[in-house]
Amino acid sequence: MTRWRHSTAIALIAGTVHLLIADGAVAAKTGGTGDDETAVVREQMAELGSGAEVKLELKGGGKLKGEVGELGEDGFGLQQSGRGSRTIGYGEVARVKLAKLSYRAKGQPDGQAVRRVVWSLGAGKHVAVRTVGGTTYRGHLRKIGREEFTLLPDRATRETTIAYGEVTQVGKNLTAGGTIAVLAGVLAAVVIVAMFLNKDETPKVQI
Repeated sequence: MTRWRHSTAIALIAGTVHLLIADGAVAAKTGGTGDDETAVVREQMAELGSGAEVKLELKGGGKLKGEVGELGEDGFGLQQSGRGSRTIGYGEVARVKLAKLSYRAKGQPDGQAVRRVVWSLGAGKHVAVRTVGGTTYRGHLRKIGREEFTLLPDRATRETTIAYGEVTQVGKNLTAGGTIAVLAGVLAAVVIVAMFLNKDETPKVQI
């Protein structure tokens, strides 16, 4: 029983943290007609491009992960690790997002990979960016172009333009308020778990 309670406690904490910091960069939007949804998915896949690592949710309920291959008029190829390649119709996809919403260069910066992350995060997102010159910026994304993006650094009044090819690291950066919210959520989870573990643990005295 104790082992079961500890396992449940760990699951509760992990679930709380995940919900608090999970990224919501959803590419495909729902609520429109079938043709509209298909067009949205086609456009989003074109933005991500061949070579992108993506996670898909299919309208039939399935989930897939793999590398985007050739993009066609009606669908695209998806290379799955250990499963080979298959063709996915745009109309089959309910939701698509980049598999990893952060980038760290392993040698020369990959501008296309940086652009995918920046585009997936979206304008308005608070991010941390490090350039080849060693400068680190923290601020909100403003404009996202084909070759560069603009960032409004924290406590600055003027935007900074950065070329994708100059970025060595980029990813979501929590603001002070966001960090406090995460810590508060974790603390609340710990308190709940502690109460859960202590429940019915009072020794029973036999008379």
